[in-house]
Amino acid sequence: MREFLSPLPDDQPRNGDQMRQDQTALDKMKDLRRSITSAARTILVILIPALATASCAFPPESELYQQSPDIPPYTQDSFDQYVAQTRDWVAEHRVFITDDRETELARNIPFELGQTTPDGDAPKRGVLFVHGLGASPWYFHDIASEMSQNGWLARSMLLPGHGTRPADLSIPNYADWTAAVAHQVALLEREVDEVWLGGFSTG
Repeated sequence: MREFLSPLPDDQPRNGDQMRQDQTALDKMKDLRRSITSAARTILVILIPALATASCAFPPESELYQQSPDIPPYTQDSFDQYVAQTRDWVAEHRVFITDDRETELARNIPFELGQTTPDGDAPKRGVLFVHGLGASPWYFHDIASEMSQNGWLARSMLLPGHGTRPADLSIPNYADWTAAVAHQVALLEREVDEVWLGGFSTG
């Protein structure tokens, strides 16, 4: 009987030994990956709340996040005065985001359409539009234009805190908004026999 001689050198492990070593290496790699994943999760759990807290403690330096001195006055004796003074206020305190200042102003101040009916008479019905949170009077321009062509006196007001910068939304409270709306309703009642209210969302 002939003796079987292995083709492998004496110092090279057999196939079974090699497989066991490979499996051991794979197990170690899996353990390492699990350890890294666990450590990363722990870091994120600690880091995310810390960053969130820091962002609240140190507000952005942009003028967008710096409050104006106050909200604009809204108890003028007429709607024309209200529009003029609000325009001046917005022009002074708004943080403009484009070079077209006039367009931005037009989109963020109160307006009135339909001072006379298409027949040249004074309108008998009026509507006051109140925009939503973060919006502006211009939101109602299309419908106000349509209603004015049908004999309505259409006005769209600016809720206090809007039109200038995001930070100013934290200045007024609910009482400011309701008082501003009530005053504009009273002004409109002087001009027409029938007053309607139109609004969207917060308005």
